[in-house]
Amino acid sequence: MTTTTCLPTPLISLQMEFARALSPRDDTVYPVTATNGLLIGRRWTEADHAAPYAVRIGYEKRFYALALDFDAGHDSMHAEQADRDARDAYDLLTDLGINCVLIESGPTGGRHVQATIEGGVKPWVVARIMNGLKRIDFPTLDPSPMRNVKTGAIRPVGSPHRAGRFSYPLSHDPKDALAVLECRNEPRRVELLAAALPHERRDPLRVPAGEDAPGKAVSEPKNTYRSGSEEVAAEATKVLNAGGTEDDFRRAMGARKDGPDAVGECLQKHAARGDLASWLARTWRRQAAFVRENPPIRSVAAADDRAVIAAWEIAVGQIPEPGARRAAQALLTSASAQGRALVGMSVRDLAERAGLTRGSAQRALTALRADGMLEIAGEAVGGQATRYRLVHPDAWRCDTGGTVSPTAVGGVGLLTVPGMSQVVELARDVSLDLWRQGGLGEGGRRALEALSRGHEGSEEVPIAILPDVLGRSRRTVERTLGDLAAVGLARKIRSGVWVAEYRDPDRVAEQLGVAGAGEDLQRRNASERRQERLKQAKRRAQYLLTQDKWRDLSAGAVGRGASTDRDQALAVA
Repeated sequence: MTTTTCLPTPLISLQMEFARALSPRDDTVYPVTATNGLLIGRRWTEADHAAPYAVRIGYEKRFYALALDFDAGHDSMHAEQADRDARDAYDLLTDLGINCVLIESGPTGGRHVQATIEGGVKPWVVARIMNGLKRIDFPTLDPSPMRNVKTGAIRPVGSPHRAGRFSYPLSHDPKDALAVLECRNEPRRVELLAAALPHERRDPLRVPAGEDAPGKAVSEPKNTYRSGSEEVAAEATKVLNAGGTEDDFRRAMGARKDGPDAVGECLQKHAARGDLASWLARTWRRQAAFVRENPPIRSVAAADDRAVIAAWEIAVGQIPEPGARRAAQALLTSASAQGRALVGMSVRDLAERAGLTRGSAQRALTALRADGMLEIAGEAVGGQATRYRLVHPDAWRCDTGGTVSPTAVGGVGLLTVPGMSQVVELARDVSLDLWRQGGLGEGGRRALEALSRGHEGSEEVPIAILPDVLGRSRRTVERTLGDLAAVGLARKIRSGVWVAEYRDPDRVAEQLGVAGAGEDLQRRNASERRQERLKQAKRRAQYLLTQDKWRDLSAGAVGRGASTDRDQALAVA
């Protein structure tokens, strides 16, 4: 890697050639300002080659080069990440047969990966590539050079950097790098890359298991046209299914008596005859008998999202297996934040949020699905995770040991005393380091959660009730409460009575010696996730490369020029 402050001798005679090789606009260069803006273009002979300059990479609605810019920021950690991202992208392109050059941008540690394209490609191809790279997870990738075909620009090899030094090739010596850029890639290779990378298209969500028609009683008449008497009977059925009484039905009919629809006309006819009250009574009795013999089939999975989340808040603490319980709590936290019983989460994400290993998180998901607590609403596609639907606890197939009785304030999931919201959130956040192995663990988290609920409207909790709530012996509960008290999360106010207390979880994790465990897991999972997605993209590209249909499409696109159809290319992908 070059560390000199002046332009290396091999590049002095190649500056103009690098600019011409990268740009379709001959030898026009654009001076770069201190804020990375571009000034009016100048001919090469008129430009100041000692100041930073860039070249356009788009022309007439086509991109003629791939310019991947990886920003290093202002510290060594970002510089190392930019170098890793650039090398992974360089390996991905070279594995697909795309000739490219890995370049050091300047002294800050930034990197460029540049490749030229014969005849150029349409902007949607480049947009697909940039979105796919983002889904693979390249955090330092700057999309601005490829964002607009009219304004897209990049500094070529040999261009000075505003912080000193020059852009210099790392993967080749200068002459070989120039030869790579002058040997332009076929457009079909770039289109192949776009097709191989993860994309955003997903299949529709699956219908919940056993769902007939959400919000519609099965025993209602099915015909599309109803007479007035049939509409009245259907209204009686709705009232019965909702648990209403005959008085509710009469009030509903009284409100519609003067209406201009078929129901109003029917009611007015019977009122004129003088038998409206007796006719409504007969209708109610007839429909009540029908509903008793043909009860409506309601799908638990079709329940209102808020009702499902509220039921989960009560039942999730009673899941017997600790790993499944932590995973369920993490899913519940995500569902509550979104306000819907649909959660998209990968196994690695679940492991990070639940404080589990990847294998434990996978086993927990399997157990939750086997017990009917979760169902798959949408399969994983590309870089997007599987989507799970939370199932109402009434449909669970496991024994949760009974439900927890509500407190005097209203419910287990609600605040029991003023000022306890922080403790409730602390106990429910299973992703915190202090709840991991080596810290307080799952037993400590559940004990704090039980204390945060209070007892009979008070924040004071007698220890005598905790063994039954937690499913542990009295001795184990006492030891757990002692561990909580040692770090300031619980306090014994008198014999046999405890209260929960709040403390900064980061300070507690430092005291327990487990601070940073979650961040280490996240970095490890992020690296594994990206490597796996890179492998998937490479396998996908090799598969597409062997398909005659793709080759025919690519050859036709090159021969017809602008006649390449986006939908056809995406269909192949």
